[in-house]
Amino acid sequence: MKVSKSKEITIVEKDIMAVRHNLVYREEFEALRARVKNIEGKLKINSGK
Repeated sequence: MKVSKSKEITIVEKDIMAVRHNLVYREEFEALRARVKNIEGKLKINSGK
């Protein structure tokens, strides 16, 4: 099955958009970890991490 170059580019662009949509930046992840750790401390939960 042969796919045209423009179709291939469209597929790659859609894949890139999907990755960007689901991407979590390191700063956001670290901020979330800090919030979870804070909540665990308040609830006296030991996550083991």
